[in-house]
Parts: sequence; structure tokens; C-alpha cells
Amino acid sequence: MSAKPEEISQAGRTEKPIADRRRRAWMLGAGVALLTLGILALVGAFFGNTAGGEGERSSGAAQVAAARTAAPVDPEARRVAARFLSTAVSRTHLDEAWELANAEMRSGVTRAQWLRGELPVAPFPVDSTKSKFAVDESYTNKVFLTVFVTPKPGSDSPGGAVYKVTLVKSGAGADARWLVSYCQPYAPPGMFVPPAS
Repeated sequence: MSAKPEEISQAGRTEKPIADRRRRAWMLGAGVALLTLGILALVGAFFGNTAGGEGERSSGAAQVAAARTAAPVDPEARRVAARFLSTAVSRTHLDEAWELANAEMRSGVTRAQWLRGELPVAPFPVDSTKSKFAVDESYTNKVFLTVFVTPKPGSDSPGGAVYKVTLVKSGAGADARWLVSYCQPYAPPGMFVPPAS
């Protein structure tokens, strides 16, 4: 019995026709191209809004390149993060907290709402004298921190909390200043599991 015209048998193995191999190669190439585009989009989203003041976006190649340059944490960035935690998170001096937040952090909230305590930050009675900072990443225009905060003495909070804080340097030259663009509590995946019903 002879082999089918579209298959060639060699040493007990059956080879698919050339068209099948081309189709598999094309699909592999398309998959690699899609993966590359996805990675580029992710990198663009991560670094695309690295600088800029209120309402403005970073569009210059120099600003994006500067944001990608690793740098030691500016002490002023750490001071702003600590002050934001002791004002916005603690729900005290909310007018000062408003000034420490950038447009991204304030989005969707009016100043009046913010001052009433209706801000997009989970509250916690922070004892600012005992906060411990860990640097996740630090660039010339952006800093990512993990901050362990302990409760103020006398508060009914049973223990500490961990917050993720992102700061972005806004403005240029003498007008440049660090502002908080993200501040939320952090729990590692699986730390909080819903109770079984």
C-alpha cells in the first residue's frame, strides 16, 4: 500500500506537507509579534505618564528617558509621602493633603468633597513617627514606595497596615515638586480570603 500523495513516510515518521509547516511558522511569527506589541504597550503605559504638572502629560522623549533612569530617592519625595500619609490617610489637615496630591490622585473628586474626607484614599490612623519606608523603584521623576504604618496610640486599630505610594515629580526647574499620584493599602495575594459560606 503506498503513502497518500500529501504525506511522505521516512523511517516510520510521517511528515506533514510543506503548507502545514508554513502555516505553523506563520502562526508562531504572528504570536511572537502580538507578544512583542503587548510588552511594548505595557512598557508605554507604565512609563508614559511619568512627569507633568496638574492636567498636563509628559510627552517629551527627554522626560520619558529621565523617568527611566534609576536614581536614589530624593529626600523631598520621602518627606512628601510621609506628610501625605499623616494628612490624607489620617484624615487630618485635608487642605494640605490636597496640595500634596497630583491631578491623577484628585481625579473624580472636587476640592469640597476632598475636604469633607471623601477622597480616594483608604483611611488609617497613622502614627507618622513610626512609619517605615521601603523603596520599590526610584527614578529621577517617579518613585514607588511600600510604607508600613502603625496606628496612633489610643486608636481602635488592632495593628499596622502597608500602603503602596507612588510619587511623580511635577513641573521643571525651581518649580519642580513631588506630588502623590497613588496611595492605597496593600495586601499580598491570598492574604485576605472571603469566609466560606
